[in-house]
Amino acid sequence: MSRKAPSIVKGALHPHVESSNYKTAWNPETNPGWLPFSADLNPQKVESHGYTVDLSEVCEVNSDNGAGIYSCLNHSHDVAKNYYNLSYCANFGSENGKFHLRIIDHTDTPKIIGLCVKHGAKNGTDGCWVINGNYDKLSDNERKHLCTQNGIENHDCTMYVQPSGHLIPAPADDKVGWIDVNDGDSNNQTRIGIDVAPAGLTNGKVLLGSLDTVYLIFYAIGLFFSGHLADHMSLRLFLTVGMLGSGLFVAMIGLAETLHIHSLWYFYICYAIQGLFQSTGW
Repeated sequence: MSRKAPSIVKGALHPHVESSNYKTAWNPETNPGWLPFSADLNPQKVESHGYTVDLSEVCEVNSDNGAGIYSCLNHSHDVAKNYYNLSYCANFGSENGKFHLRIIDHTDTPKIIGLCVKHGAKNGTDGCWVINGNYDKLSDNERKHLCTQNGIENHDCTMYVQPSGHLIPAPADDKVGWIDVNDGDSNNQTRIGIDVAPAGLTNGKVLLGSLDTVYLIFYAIGLFFSGHLADHMSLRLFLTVGMLGSGLFVAMIGLAETLHIHSLWYFYICYAIQGLFQSTGW
């Protein structure tokens, strides 16, 4: 038996993000994951929290530098017909009204659509997200700084493009990255490490990592006592109890679906007790 819950269990709780193009990617009907682990993959859950933007060299864009939370704008919903008519937000606006995080459409400039096509977006717009400034809300200095290309100021204030997202921007740990449209030659755009993340939602991979931490702590604690117990009882009985207990609490993880349990503490307890049982030698 594995010393940890099988990886397939983790894949069921937090599937691959859609941008990864795996057959096991998140899907609202066939592979929705399990809350709270999959909340950061669900467009409707993300919409209710909005986004934060951090680590951008364009300081004005960052949430902690005045832009605030990027919230879904009114009348900004689209319907994904190929995703069981799932409604999702296609345009998030910063609190100060100066910036947008949105999926591009046919009204965008040929340059932006061209970048999306070049770097992998299907049909030039599918799943391609941009961060751009709202020209009418920017100050004169901000327009000069953010909306000038090749020495010419224009109304296209697009700063970043991510061509490989889906119904939500791909998370930073998906290694898709954002492209700075003004960085160097158009044939050599640089993918950069700005952090665009759902506000108030913990990445499901972090939650899964915390389960591993709880498991390993209790596994290590159990090792201090397992040897002493094994010396004072039938080894056959000792190993049998450890095997049955380990199997039971792996099954308890699966029973969360049957019992409709979404409590993170339920999973912590299952992993903790499983760690104790597996310290018997399994």
